[in-house]
Amino acid sequence: MLPMNDKSMMNKLINSGFLFFLILFLVSCSTAEDDDEFVCTDIAVPAISVDVDLTNQLEEPLDEIWVFAIDGFFMDSVNVAQTPDLIGELAFERIGVYTVEVVASGYQDWMQENIRVQRDAEDCHVETVSLNPQLVLGD
Repeated sequence: MLPMNDKSMMNKLINSGFLFFLILFLVSCSTAEDDDEFVCTDIAVPAISVDVDLTNQLEEPLDEIWVFAIDGFFMDSVNVAQTPDLIGELAFERIGVYTVEVVASGYQDWMQENIRVQRDAEDCHVETVSLNPQLVLGD
């Protein structure tokens, strides 16, 4: 430790930039806790992704193929006939237990229940559940 009356030594340290670099070093140091932190991205991740399979297609292309994701009083929907490749993404960044339904004229309705959507390991986004319903011709 420097004696209180030795100001010339303190002035030398300050003038040499030592103090600046010491402060910079202390600010930039990280602890083990800092290494465990994860920075979340600012994208919206769908809870459910549905890729509708129309293997047995009708002769006419459909204007509407509705996909519904329902969790209690919450409902999200998308018309996948208006999307490329008949893929719909629903319930962005929302955890829950869903029932997913697909409804298309000329096809049997498709439904799957108890689809559990949870947060990812970093607790930033949901883990997307992917479904691939194959629609069957019928009423």
